[in-house]
Amino acid sequence: MSGEAIRIRVSRGMPRRITRVALSMIAIGILALIVTSMCIVYIPVGHVGVIFDPLTGKLFEMPVPPGYRLKLPWQEVRVIYTGTDALHMWGTGTEPGYPPHYPRLECYTSDSLRVWVDITVRFHVNPDKAPLLYMRFPDLDYKDKLVVPKVREVVRNVIGKYKAIDVVPKREEIAHVIVAELSKSFKEDPMLPGVIEIEDVVVRNIELPKEYLLAIQRKLEAEQLMLAAEYNRTRILILANATAMAEILRAKGVALSKILIANATKKSLELIRRAVQNRTDIVALYLYLTYLERIAETGRNVYFVIAMPTEGGYIPIIYYIPPPASSEERS
Repeated sequence: MSGEAIRIRVSRGMPRRITRVALSMIAIGILALIVTSMCIVYIPVGHVGVIFDPLTGKLFEMPVPPGYRLKLPWQEVRVIYTGTDALHMWGTGTEPGYPPHYPRLECYTSDSLRVWVDITVRFHVNPDKAPLLYMRFPDLDYKDKLVVPKVREVVRNVIGKYKAIDVVPKREEIAHVIVAELSKSFKEDPMLPGVIEIEDVVVRNIELPKEYLLAIQRKLEAEQLMLAAEYNRTRILILANATAMAEILRAKGVALSKILIANATKKSLELIRRAVQNRTDIVALYLYLTYLERIAETGRNVYFVIAMPTEGGYIPIIYYIPPPASSEERS
């Protein structure tokens, strides 16, 4: 018994069966990974997802919020940006080295003057209305087909309410009006109400025609000249009034001085008359000599002859009044 060999029968089909099972498990795992990856979608921050079922042709009205989300493998998810977006309009729209932008707006003021407006509009898509936006614009070209036309229309309407002379100084006011009008226009849009929400508007520049600017410059210069002329006229009037008042005051002073001198002369003559016992001829002679002395104060040599009455006739008397000495002669 001990010398007998023990035979073990091994089936040749076992390795093949194990291999087939292993391959099946691997295939199932790969398929499960593929299906799982098709059921999971990632929505970045600042975006929402819109789910479309091609089997039923249904577009889900509820947007998918940011994060990892589940869906059926055959469903399609379109990601839509809902963060702040900007629409730039300036220059010719083809300047290199700048972000993508559109040409500046050509507008007309209320007095039919053509102006050019550089503007930036910041807006965002209402996340709750993203499915409606996708339904109307499957290619998501809503900026070109919706936002740009409305901005052009509203800006031109707003500029058309202002005169050319007011558009530049009232640029900030115009920006506020554009925000209000754009918000109202998007909110009341018949097909996409409230889909686009306006954040703010920056009116970068309003360019007026060069001819108009030159006309304004000439007008300002003319106004400055008018103001200068008015100032000079007022100044001359003030100086004339001051001169007239000075002359009046001087005349009053001279008149008052003459009155004082006359009163003093009157009193002195009265004293002389009393001293010479009411002889008026001597008083007249004194007065005559006094006035001659004043004539001599002019600086010239003065000679005059007086005929003195006597019992036998008149005796001529010659008087000489020398000119007053100068300051050098006095020293």
